[in-house]
Formats: sequence, structure tokens, C-alpha cells
Amino acid sequence: MAQIAKMEAQVEIKSPANKFHEVLISKAHLLPKACPDKIKSIEVVEDDWKSVGCVELWTYCIDRDVRKNERYLVEREDPW
Repeated sequence: MAQIAKMEAQVEIKSPANKFHEVLISKAHLLPKACPDKIKSIEVVEDDWKSVGCVELWTYCIDRDVRKNERYLVEREDPW
């Protein structure tokens, strides 16, 4: 059975909001290079990076030693 959970975090970024949003939406594969201590990898499981409906597998750290794998379905493209 699938679980639905909500995770929130506050992170200080040193870039304009529109640049960060662009990376998050269309260049997510660059995030592990930008913050390797938090995000270990992002892989596309189904379709490609820019497709609505693609499935991404994120591996990230919550605490120092705890790794978490999550699958995300990209449901829509953000018009922002």
C-alpha cells in the first residue's frame, strides 16, 4: 500500500527565485551537484526529464546517516 507523507524544510538559497525554480522544474538532475550533502541522486524511472507524467526517484538524506528513496510523479508542468 502506498504511503502519502509531507516533508517540509527551510533552505537558504543564494540565487534568484526564478533561477532556482527553473532548476527544480527542468534541470533537477543538477541538484545533487549543488547540494551533495542533502541530495544524493535523482534518476528518471519512466519517460524523460521534461515529460508530464514522468516518474523520478530521489535519494536524499534526512539526517546524517538516514537515506530515503522517494518516487515522484510529475503531474503537470508549472506555468510559472
